[in-house]
Amino acid sequence: MEGTSFRAQNPAADAARAAESGRVEGSDADVAAPAAVDAAEPALELVELTESDVEIQLAETLRATRGLVVVLASAQNIDRLVTVYRAALRADRDLVVDLYTADIAAATGRSSIPAVGDAWPRVHVYAPLRQRVRVKESGQFERVDPVRDRRLYADQLRERAAQLVLFGAYQGEIPSLIRDGLLTGGAVVWSMWDGYLDQPSGQRLHSALQSANIPLIQHHTSGHATPADLARLVQALRPEVVVPIHTEAPDAYASTVGEIVKPHADGTWWTV
Repeated sequence: MEGTSFRAQNPAADAARAAESGRVEGSDADVAAPAAVDAAEPALELVELTESDVEIQLAETLRATRGLVVVLASAQNIDRLVTVYRAALRADRDLVVDLYTADIAAATGRSSIPAVGDAWPRVHVYAPLRQRVRVKESGQFERVDPVRDRRLYADQLRERAAQLVLFGAYQGEIPSLIRDGLLTGGAVVWSMWDGYLDQPSGQRLHSALQSANIPLIQHHTSGHATPADLARLVQALRPEVVVPIHTEAPDAYASTVGEIVKPHADGTWWTV
């Protein structure tokens, strides 16, 4: 239920994942596992997918696909970046990101985040055409220089298709990947809110993939805060009033947070 903070979670699975060392067999560096969740804490939402579930299911898809796999996701979703990297290692594939994702990973400044560089030899860069054009027109060659030794090109994607998974802003690149035969025997994974697929760009993606007989597989779970997290935040801040926003279930806040919840309809004015 993307777009709402009242989403599903499996605390026990997340706790188990957090208990791991953060290192996946076959990895080149440690990946920080999510903070541990108290498995004894009452669940306030229905059980649904966790990042651990996404990792395991995506790894199965990677193993079952003989060609290149492209994971379409937000570069700003750092949890998903880590999840896809871990899934890639489980399937003995290398991770390939676009320039923007490489910038975001580097900007975190955290050694535990998969980034392009010597510390992460199984992370590479493939720059989509629009990003290459933007760098050339803006003269921002400093974005390319740090990743020069890790860049891959179309011929290398073709040669190593079964060994790679692309992650990031590649939706606009799908038609050219299809045209150049880079997705033959491959698959595209949608790892964002499925509502975007109903929009014109999503419909164009559907059409292009169907025409080329390339599967579109969904592996996703919401990155929004859980009700338990929201309740802890309210307890810590102790506000007089809580107004739920960006949610499909504003009335559910009252049963979780209490009587201080005051829902307001979109587009209405109210006094603070």
